Amino acid sequence: MGRPVDIFIDRPENTSILMPEGLYLLLQNFSSSGTTEDTLYGDSLLSVIENRSRIPVVPFTDVNSSLSQLSKLKAEGFNNVVLAGDESQISEDVRNVLQESGFKTSRKPLASNESHVGWVMALAGLKNSPRLNFDTRGECVYTAMITGGAVTIEEAKMRIKETQVLLTSGNLPAKATIESKSTTPPALGMKFLSYSFYIGIIALITVALIIYLRYRRMDVSLSIIATDISEVVIVLAFAALINWNLDLPSVAGILAAVGTGVNDQIVMTDETLVDRRKDRKQFFNVSEQIKRAFFIIFTAAATIIAAMIPILSIGAGMLKGFAFTTIMGVLIGVLITRPGYAVVIREILKQEE
Repeated sequence: MGRPVDIFIDRPENTSILMPEGLYLLLQNFSSSGTTEDTLYGDSLLSVIENRSRIPVVPFTDVNSSLSQLSKLKAEGFNNVVLAGDESQISEDVRNVLQESGFKTSRKPLASNESHVGWVMALAGLKNSPRLNFDTRGECVYTAMITGGAVTIEEAKMRIKETQVLLTSGNLPAKATIESKSTTPPALGMKFLSYSFYIGIIALITVALIIYLRYRRMDVSLSIIATDISEVVIVLAFAALINWNLDLPSVAGILAAVGTGVNDQIVMTDETLVDRRKDRKQFFNVSEQIKRAFFIIFTAAATIIAAMIPILSIGAGMLKGFAFTTIMGVLIGVLITRPGYAVVIREILKQEE
């Protein structure tokens, strides 16, 4: 997770690279944190060639030493040699010696107006390196995502099209499609996070106040709020367990599920606490009242799930996240948190008897 998915076109096969020793040392120390040069992801340019592209590199010091190292590689099947330097760095005499030794040679020097990153990518046939945005854990992942970035929107669109072409070229066992596109300025990320936290706190206080005004009982209000918080924690824990990436529609689905949870708990409370105020205890005991409430809750949950299934199966990528988290939240509610709240409200009423 977080590592690049290197995509190549015409990556050199059975090929080694012979480059000047000075350039070899430069590429060995040329790296970035992944922000300025997203192809590197913290690796050195030499590591991109040797480890990620699997192309051996031999630093050129003198003819005999270089020929000895290349001959060892030739025994492993590396019959082609790319001279990564101009004639002043690796002369034609050296090239003739290599050809007389049975190597097929070509020359690809670094141009004066060419960046080191672009040159290395062209040398290795590396076209794109989106980031692996999920943890496979050795298992099949059905919501796999790769992400990337660019300095401008135009460059980002070009990379999206290029990646789509590469992934749909027929070399993968599954068809790749672009599920959704979004543009988010990086500087707004922390603001979105803080705003979401503040809005969640305000919503929680508002719901708690309305519930208290409805029942005038602190124990009932706190029980409903605690149950809703528990439901959010369980949903987030389950999403982390299955590696589901939460985007904004997914968060909206969680909020929708929590909203139905508040509604269901109000139904349960009305069926017990309010009915007892109306002196209906003689007709229904607490268990029967809770059973009546659960019939309403399960019917509502079944309706919500039935409405979300078509969106989950044929909807667009962003709507799938909303549908999935809504269904997951409703199921967790009717199977875990609603029965838990039923036990709590039953104990509250027993203490009053």
